[in-house]
Order: sequence, then C-alpha cells, then structure tokens
Amino acid sequence: MKITIKDVARMANVSISTVSRVINNSPSVGSDIRQRVLDVLEATQFRPNAIARTLVKNKTSLIGVLLPEIKNNVLDDMVEGINQVAQLYGYDVVIALSGGNEESELHYYNLFREMQASGIIISASGIRDSLFELIEASKIPSLLVGRDYREKSIPSVHVDNVSAAFEAVTYLIQQGHRDIAMLQGAKGDISTGNHRFQGYEQALKAAHLPVRTERVLESALSVEEGAASMRKLYDSGPLPTAVFCATDRIAIGAR
Repeated sequence: MKITIKDVARMANVSISTVSRVINNSPSVGSDIRQRVLDVLEATQFRPNAIARTLVKNKTSLIGVLLPEIKNNVLDDMVEGINQVAQLYGYDVVIALSGGNEESELHYYNLFREMQASGIIISASGIRDSLFELIEASKIPSLLVGRDYREKSIPSVHVDNVSAAFEAVTYLIQQGHRDIAMLQGAKGDISTGNHRFQGYEQALKAAHLPVRTERVLESALSVEEGAASMRKLYDSGPLPTAVFCATDRIAIGAR
C-alpha cells in the first residue's frame, strides 16, 4: 500500500500542512514535532511526489546544466563543483550534452524550461543569437560560464584570459625562449581566439620580442585540429623553441 502525506500526518498526529512544512525544512515547526514527523517519514520511507510538489510550488529544486561535451578536464571539474554546491543547497543537477549543435542547444534549453528548472547553467564555445533570444524570453535565471559575454544582458562567469595567457607566455620567456609560436582558437572565439592572443602579444611586447604573424596559426578546439595546426607550423620552416596553445586539447594534439 502506498503511503501518502495524509497517512504520515495521521501517524505523527499532526496536520498535513505541518508535514509539508517539515518536508520543506520550514523553521516554523518546533523541534519535538519536527522530530516526530521525521521519525514517521523514516519509518514509512515516504518520499514526496516531485511532480506534485512542482505543481503546487510552480518550480522545482532543479538546476539544468547545458554542455557541448563532457570529455574535457575543465568541464569535468566544473560539473563536479556545480554538483557539490547544488547538493549543499538541496538542489538536483541534470546535465544535457548538445554536441555544440544549435538545434540540440535549443532543444535541451526548452526541455529544461518544460521541467521548470530553477536555473540553467550554460557552457559553449560560442553562444548563438537564437539561444540568447530563447534565454531572454524564458525569464529563467541563466548563467554562462567559460566565456566573456559582457556585451550581453545575461550574466557570465569566466577567467581573465588575457592575464592568464600573458602569464603563460611570460613563463616561457623566463625559461629563455625567444621564438614562441601560438596555436590560437578561431578569431571569432572571444576567449581562445581573441583574448588569449592579446595576452600572448602583450607578453612578447613586454619582453621586446617581435610578434611574427607567421608564428600564429588558428586551430579548431580539438586534438585532431591541434595536430593539424602543428604540422602546418612544422612545414612552414624552422621550428620555434616553444609553442603556446590556446587550449589543453590543442596542446595534446600539438605534441
């Protein structure tokens, strides 16, 4: 026989609303009554119906996370951090992988809307206008991570790519390298294409080294493309003594 919230209230000798307040961790319930209800909940293994709670509250304790893929150390760490904080505040996390496909991004974002997610976290190498328009229309709190989108109305969390690249290239210079190439992301990619190149350029200029255009090659953000870009650099003439790669996956391919 399925246990209902009405059964729990009867067994604990309290009202249904009191059981609901205990389930939702309301501070308005006294410690003795709370413990009595908790004991019944544990004894009966009662679990509130998540769909019913959603209908009553018109929201869920759900965070949607939209990623292009998950075979990436940075994204792995990010998802672990999201999950840890979500659990701390009583939220569940649902992850969707779009493969970087526009149709999939829109599909999964709409799916999170239908699930009445409390918030959506999005990571993508580039956010298309169609997804921006959907985010703004949905009114669900959404956050972009890993990319600098300060020109948009949607908040974003990202690293200072210019400073990070500057420090990396400066380290190479301090190790004695004077001929440093760069495998950068596409110039349309603000983080890996534009900002990390700016840091590379600033570091060379700070050390009074020339910025040679033939030493800078664009690469897609994959191991295969990193290898292909490195072969182009190899075929272009004498090799540099060091190569600064815009991402880990480009660097793995370049090796």
